[in-house]
Amino acid sequence: MDSTDLAIEKHAFELYTHAIFTEVRKEIYKGKLFCYIINMEDCDDVRVYYVNQLDKRSSATNTFTVKLELRNQSVSCSCNNFIRIGYLCRHIFCVYRVNNIEKIPAQFVVKRWTRDVLPKSIFSIERRYGVDTRPQAAARSQILEIVTECVDALRSDVGGLSTFAEQIKELKLKLLNGGPVDDEAKNDNYAAVEELLGVSLDGDVTLNNSDGIRNKGCGKRRRVSRAPQDGTTNSAVKPPKTPRLCRTCMKYVTGHDSRNCKKKKKNKSGNEDEDSSSASQEST
Repeated sequence: MDSTDLAIEKHAFELYTHAIFTEVRKEIYKGKLFCYIINMEDCDDVRVYYVNQLDKRSSATNTFTVKLELRNQSVSCSCNNFIRIGYLCRHIFCVYRVNNIEKIPAQFVVKRWTRDVLPKSIFSIERRYGVDTRPQAAARSQILEIVTECVDALRSDVGGLSTFAEQIKELKLKLLNGGPVDDEAKNDNYAAVEELLGVSLDGDVTLNNSDGIRNKGCGKRRRVSRAPQDGTTNSAVKPPKTPRLCRTCMKYVTGHDSRNCKKKKKNKSGNEDEDSSSASQEST
């Protein structure tokens, strides 16, 4: 649904919840686009308007009677939309537009459909997390309530919200970057830390990188030794190899394994000699 940019639509946005505002905006839009006044009569303090509504599905029109009291902007329509549903109809919004009425009168705003229908206390910290009687908890709740009230009051004022946000940022930077801090609370925190650690925090503390810590995936432990005094260079010191069991000679060795064991070669050569001698005997 397109917006009409009318002041009464902005007022409806401030009043109603999102779901109800969507329906009210439809009535405002159709009252501007599909409704027009064909006649008007004055009777004392009441002005009677005859409003035609175009039916977009056909070329037929329907006529509705709207009575407007000029003293208090009270209004009624023959369609009885407010009585049946609870918000004003498109015919009344058409009359309001002609009379430059920019706000919906309070008597036509149903409380249960407004943004502020729930009391602020429901959204307090005590309601969500339980009652906390500590002084700092009470102060925190008070701060949050003040900020919430300010944001609700400026919800439709973009400039006011921007100014309020800048003021909050300045206050935050002042507190976090060397601003005024309660010395008594600061001393209490220092005393608690000193009692926990068993040391004094008054002196200077020097921190050095610890030695011997290896990160995961940093490679093998290989260390290049320092250069000797005579100017020669030393290569990297490699750790000694761990002996492994040779399955052929059944010894723990580091120079060979079961694939290239000398005993295996001797056995292989002996078997070949036996095969050749037996083959020669068979030929004879």
